[in-house]
Amino acid sequence: MNEGNSVTFNVATTNVASGTQLNYTLGGTGITAGDVVGGQLGGTATVGANGQASFTVNIAADQLTEGTETLTATVQGQSASVTINDTSTTP
Repeated sequence: MNEGNSVTFNVATTNVASGTQLNYTLGGTGITAGDVVGGQLGGTATVGANGQASFTVNIAADQLTEGTETLTATVQGQSASVTINDTSTTP
């Protein structure tokens, strides 16, 4: 995915009550608060009646030439990653 886009992470749970808040953290290779719109490297997602939760992360189009980065979301010790393509150009 490219900078300036968003990614949605989906979490499937087993035996977790609807309404339960799950904390997530964001990190990865080259990821800083400046790479995420709003600058937050964590948050919460609420489990729905179907036992699933999701959260969307908006990636900043920061115009910094950084190269490819890897965004990793972690919930309850489980992680998923996505590659972020640098869309800036070197002046």
